[in-house]
Amino acid sequence: MPTLLRPEEVIGVIEEEGVCLSDYHMRDSAYALPDPKWLRNAFLPAYREAQSALGTVEYEENRNDCDKYARFLAWYASLLHARSKHAPVKTGLAVGEMVYVTDAGEPHDIALAVVREIAGLRVVWLDAQHGVEMAGPTESEKENVIYVAM
Repeated sequence: MPTLLRPEEVIGVIEEEGVCLSDYHMRDSAYALPDPKWLRNAFLPAYREAQSALGTVEYEENRNDCDKYARFLAWYASLLHARSKHAPVKTGLAVGEMVYVTDAGEPHDIALAVVREIAGLRVVWLDAQHGVEMAGPTESEKENVIYVAM
């Protein structure tokens, strides 16, 4: 059975990663954690295929840009979760989007997932444009988060 977390527990994991934010947009009363192997080996390749099918692979400012990529990745993960026979009833998936101000002073959107690995709970940062795992925001960028939604 997948691990389920309450919204405040998901927020706690994100804050342990250094994210500073007073208002999270948590849309569900419980969150299933995606399996890290599924995320990397099944979901991200399927997401890239969906991008390709929709013709949204190439970056295009204000058309195919970071906010649209992050929202699409989070939505696509939620859709697959909702359609899964194995998803716990009445749960969201701990995959969402985050907006922050970069060290260069520009707003930027990425996706994130809370997962359980051998070492414990952690955030996986996702480059939604390319559908790959990334290092994540810098410590100063984590202090300048505008929005997190799941």
